[in-house]
Amino acid sequence: MLLFGLHNPIMFALTEFPATLASSAIRPPGTYLVLKQQENDNGSASSLYSAGGTIMGSIGMVVVSVAEAYPVAAIALINIIIGAICWLALWLSMRGLRQQIKI
Repeated sequence: MLLFGLHNPIMFALTEFPATLASSAIRPPGTYLVLKQQENDNGSASSLYSAGGTIMGSIGMVVVSVAEAYPVAAIALINIIIGAICWLALWLSMRGLRQQIKI
């Protein structure tokens, strides 16, 4: 996005599409897992899950609006930072799971 998204709106849309698709694809399984773990109080679990998405979206809007001069770069940096955090969390959780698996 940093390389091509700055040039025109079509390139921005094409570079943002994978992040939007991934976000849309992860939501239903994530909701299922949250609700499956909390079988007695699905309403509260669903509300917390939805509130988390709303809060993160609000934080993202504030960050992009603060970087008013460079909104595309701000969106790209948000994607990079969140991607790195997710990769690190996955790596740490897989490292912990490998120690629990006994062959």
